[in-house]
Amino acid sequence: MGLNKRPAVNPGHCDDCFFQSSAGIYDYLPKLEAVEDQITAFTKSVGITATVTSRLRTCCEQSALYRSGQSKAAPTSSQHEFGFAFDCVPTSGLSRYGASKAEAIAWLVALAKFFGADGIAETTHAHIQWYTSDQWGRFIRARDIASSIPIPSKRPK
Repeated sequence: MGLNKRPAVNPGHCDDCFFQSSAGIYDYLPKLEAVEDQITAFTKSVGITATVTSRLRTCCEQSALYRSGQSKAAPTSSQHEFGFAFDCVPTSGLSRYGASKAEAIAWLVALAKFFGADGIAETTHAHIQWYTSDQWGRFIRARDIASSIPIPSKRPK
């Protein structure tokens, strides 16, 4: 699947993965897809090209990025794996405004917030996410607690 084509189904797991994630945001929550479209359309209208470099990832892809130090999120805890995030890089048009890459990345995050999402300005890219880091952290902790509770196969009479 190429980055220029949004997936119809979230590839949130592969055959080697223990954890299988739920359906992706592009399947049931078009809001982040709309934010991506709004950001790219707005940046284009002002002469800046913003390229989406990452959308959905399998947990194996996330694991490889985490082990190499390219991602802070451990496998099965990234919003990318659930289709709730994308990464965006300003690739051209910055000189027109005298903006540095860091300033343009911060601007992309501000645009995401303006259009109703959240974002984090990383060194190399804008990480645009649907949930704030605090909201997502609470979800991951609740998921981990819920999945650790043993469910008996038979209830006592």
